[in-house]
Amino acid sequence: MNVSPVTNKFEIQNNSVVSVCNAPDEILARIRLIPEVIVETHLDGLFDVVILFLTNREHVEGYFPRAVRALRNKGFIWTLFPASKTSDELDYDRGWSIATRLEFRQAQRMTLNADWEAIRWMPPEKKYGRV
Repeated sequence: MNVSPVTNKFEIQNNSVVSVCNAPDEILARIRLIPEVIVETHLDGLFDVVILFLTNREHVEGYFPRAVRALRNKGFIWTLFPASKTSDELDYDRGWSIATRLEFRQAQRMTLNADWEAIRWMPPEKKYGRV
């Protein structure tokens, strides 16, 4: 099966359990095509990768701490935000105070497509994540 390059950008490994929250239907459908990956659309449980589509600071403040609690050891979080420059709430440098307070660091930045920008967040070593 040929998987869209959009999903490969998330660096999801085989046998991963992934949470995808608030994703547009077409992106969720592409992620579900990744072979040997379990995809859920909630944060109840433990996940290797959490992918959050967020549109404002309230979303960030509400979802990021829940994502941290659902993160497996050695897991990581992707946050995606609108690429349009009409929003002054979220960009690569603004709107992520909860992540920095929790000592997560930006490990990667990317453009997913014309609508979404993304940040990959890595937790501080040995502080978060459960087995």
